[in-house]
Amino acid sequence: MMAKKLLVLALVLPVLGAGAYFGGEYLLAKSAQAVLANIKANLPAGAVFSHGTLTTNLLKREVALAGLEVTSPDEQGARTLSAANVRFAGLPWLSKGNFEVGEMVVEGLRVERRGVMTAERWSISRPGVQVINRLTTGESTAIGSAGDFSFAGAEATNLTLSRSNPKVDVTIGNIKSGALSSNRLASVVMTDIRANSQDVTGPLVKLNINQVSGEDIDITRILADDGNIDLTSPILTNGLSGLTITSLTLGPDGGDPIALSSLVIKGEGLPDGTRTALSIKAEQLVMPTAAMTAPARSYYEALGYKRMVMDLDMASRYEPAAQTLALQRFNLVALDAGTVNFKLTLGGLSNLGELSRDPATGQMVMASMTLNSADIKVTDAGFVKRHVTHGAKQMAVSPEVYIEQMINAIRPVTSGGGPGEQKLARLYRAVSSFLLNPGELTIGVQPEKPLAFLQLVFSINNPSAAAETLNVSASNRQLDQTPQPPQ
Repeated sequence: MMAKKLLVLALVLPVLGAGAYFGGEYLLAKSAQAVLANIKANLPAGAVFSHGTLTTNLLKREVALAGLEVTSPDEQGARTLSAANVRFAGLPWLSKGNFEVGEMVVEGLRVERRGVMTAERWSISRPGVQVINRLTTGESTAIGSAGDFSFAGAEATNLTLSRSNPKVDVTIGNIKSGALSSNRLASVVMTDIRANSQDVTGPLVKLNINQVSGEDIDITRILADDGNIDLTSPILTNGLSGLTITSLTLGPDGGDPIALSSLVIKGEGLPDGTRTALSIKAEQLVMPTAAMTAPARSYYEALGYKRMVMDLDMASRYEPAAQTLALQRFNLVALDAGTVNFKLTLGGLSNLGELSRDPATGQMVMASMTLNSADIKVTDAGFVKRHVTHGAKQMAVSPEVYIEQMINAIRPVTSGGGPGEQKLARLYRAVSSFLLNPGELTIGVQPEKPLAFLQLVFSINNPSAAAETLNVSASNRQLDQTPQPPQ
């Protein structure tokens, strides 16, 4: 009897298992079809949605479409999204088309809207939004005001972007990003970036970048309304915590390009978007004279430069409680030219973010702003001598006569024994000495108390009074040897 029961059980269990499996497959297919129907129902008027064969795999909790195409109306013509294959893995499905999946993979992606974007493969880990709805309709709220577009990670390979007016072609070998939540992207790394552009009359311009990486990026600040990328806003506001660019070249096809070995930007900020700390470090920035404006190109080439090679190290900090903004350092080193070191502290800034709100608010902030201190140090490494030689040649005089004329141009209007006139005379002697025998010129501004900018403006017509109020100091230190340029 027991043997018969075991035999029956052995025969029945596979049947029940097969029934459960095929029943699950049926329910999964019905759920997928319901989601596709819901997507179609939510498309804008006039949109057309079509797809190929729908397949399901219950064991993998996977749904795949052999093809997908959506065409919807647009103010500038139709827009189309198509893909050779679309796969959703790691279900379950939820109701009303709002679902979360383990992974979404799109192969052979093509989007046509004011240009053409393609990607060989695009995968999104744990997308937590009506992904297909937003991608296919092209809603601006896909990344932006709605704040519900999120994922745990994403990666795209061989992405291309082309536009015809103006002509722009971009290829990116790989894009890999971390989690996106509340419009904030944890990280992104883009490698092998190649781009070229050309307007109707200009030459073909090429851009090559080995790698760009970013940390803690506010998507709403970096994506402009026209769909282009805006880096100025997120850098000046709390729109990103870090940005690194390595091995960049930019210039006309076949010409001498602008080049940059590396650029590293780091920042901190407040939740309201106010930037409280910012540092920028650029190494081996090469600026050929061909890339300069016509007057600058003419001037630097006359001085004997074919290009300027520079390093920059800058850091600033805003202290809301103290209402101060300090340029802690601004160090610029130019090969065969010299160095500039600058420090500045401003006060009276109750809210730094107000400067960018509107012109009227910005003027009010400027009215209350004060100059607390400033220091500048200029070390010559050949630039002054080149400038003097060029200026003397232009005026058809000797270098000594040219220097004398420059000195006379900055000579104090009055002389005497007052404190302001004495400070102004020391400034004059330091600058004169620097022009005659370039070394290390240092100028300091240390007012006894923060000086309102309006007061400074009113004192411009009285140089000696301004020198006294600013408590100006100056000196020119002769160097033992010519400063060595950076290697």
